[in-house]
Amino acid sequence: MEKSVLMNNFEKRKWIQVSPDEDWNFYWAGVQATRNIYNVESGYRLQDDQLICHFPNHYELTRKDLMVKNIKRYRKDLEKEGSPLAEKDETGKYIHLGTLPVTVALEVSYALLYL
Repeated sequence: MEKSVLMNNFEKRKWIQVSPDEDWNFYWAGVQATRNIYNVESGYRLQDDQLICHFPNHYELTRKDLMVKNIKRYRKDLEKEGSPLAEKDETGKYIHLGTLPVTVALEVSYALLYL
């Protein structure tokens, strides 16, 4: 997304840009800036009224192949805990959390799809 699109929308909402040493409520951060903010060694902690546009390891949810991996891991954890969410039907399929998206990692599967 282009910076001008963001800035125009922020200005329409009467949001003002502040300097780094002023109090802020919303920080449009890139991935590296987000990692720096959440880094334990930085000593920085967000206040209750502060938001940023990413969170650590956001790609774990936004990439479907990683989302599937995490859902499968979550299912195994639920089974170990004996949670009712890990219940399966008579065919062995999960009753809850049973729908997983079909995932393809294009950089890995390109040859299978197009050759």
